[in-house]
Amino acid sequence: MQYSSIDIAQANWQTLGYLLCNLPYFDSLDIRKEEETLKINIKAQGLDANATIAEGKLVDCGIPPKTNDLYDHVLIAQFFMLIQPEPTQPFYVRILRTMKGFVGLHEYEGGRKVLSLSNNEGLAVKFIVKDVCLDDLERYIKNPTAVLVVIHTTNTPFAGVIGHLILSIANTAHIRVGDEIFCVPPDNWTFLQNILPMF
Repeated sequence: MQYSSIDIAQANWQTLGYLLCNLPYFDSLDIRKEEETLKINIKAQGLDANATIAEGKLVDCGIPPKTNDLYDHVLIAQFFMLIQPEPTQPFYVRILRTMKGFVGLHEYEGGRKVLSLSNNEGLAVKFIVKDVCLDDLERYIKNPTAVLVVIHTTNTPFAGVIGHLILSIANTAHIRVGDEIFCVPPDNWTFLQNILPMF
């Protein structure tokens, strides 16, 4: 029986969710979608393991199962913040463990990027990232500065758009997002470094 690309993509996605429910402790998790295959790598102290999901099945799995039966709702919150692409579209996600949860750095076709945050208090948010490369964002998360800010959004599935602060004065801030500069009132933006400690 032949399966369509959509059926295979859905089966792969379900298998990924199952795998995430059963991962052992890790410091970083990479998920890469290439055509109809998902490649997974986890790293922790003394662990660097890979798995592949193809045609809805877990194949070539070198990742050991978790050693407890605890459900990691903080990691599953990261799974629910993934944007499921079209069957043929690639994506890359790196999920890093933080003091209180996880941060996900997502990169999708067409230059779309997302930062997702989840913590053990049940908070989960995601932000649009336009002109920050994922390596820079990862360095920023390890050593935050006052360079990046979040412009809060409403009526979207995202909590905000991450941009570069150019100038802040009493009643407005000038924030660059990609090639555009926005003038934002004081209560509509926040330093990203002030949000990260919650995660």
